[in-house]
Amino acid sequence: MYNRCWSAVVLEEVKALTRCTVTYRLGPHLAFVLCVVFGCCVGIRAQTPPKDVDGWRGANWSMTEEQVQALFKSEVARLPQEGRNDKYHSSIFIPAYDIEGTKFEVRFLFDNATSTLSVVTLRPTEESSLLYPQSLCKRIEALLTEKYGSPATRTRPEDKRDTPEMASFEAVWKFTSTIIRLGYLEQLRPEMARFNLFSLTYEKPSKDMRLDRI
Repeated sequence: MYNRCWSAVVLEEVKALTRCTVTYRLGPHLAFVLCVVFGCCVGIRAQTPPKDVDGWRGANWSMTEEQVQALFKSEVARLPQEGRNDKYHSSIFIPAYDIEGTKFEVRFLFDNATSTLSVVTLRPTEESSLLYPQSLCKRIEALLTEKYGSPATRTRPEDKRDTPEMASFEAVWKFTSTIIRLGYLEQLRPEMARFNLFSLTYEKPSKDMRLDRI
């Protein structure tokens, strides 16, 4: 609302300038004002987050495994062995999905009861990316914030430091149809770096999930 009001004020200035006499040199001033107005309008459109997010990259929560395969075609491969627990099963994945130069393995988890997509997980495939998960997390958080706006909840590493040797972080974006979680667990001793973790998940909210309690 503030940006729209401010733009309206500037537009009124533009109108006033155009009514000025030719004895006043308007060119540079008018050009500057117009650039500011249109630049701000474009910026507002580009930074407006979506009202809702349904799934990941067009794969929505109503899709079956066959439909996800048809959507991503040759990007998708089949896991050597199906993974299954009491709630989800997973047979297909994208081996190397690129985000700003970092490769991620993308796994699709399907609900055992409905056989529809329920969770999408992204984890870096290169061990070097896990040496400094905080750095990777900052880059991904910046991209997500640019696309979806600020997270609904966000913890600083020091807020979740369980011991002097370990730090963790989580940011959560909440939409009606999708919960996006970004986080890491970092061992602060270099010799323990192999236990570092990074996770980015897109989840379908469960029926009993309260968005204000996530």
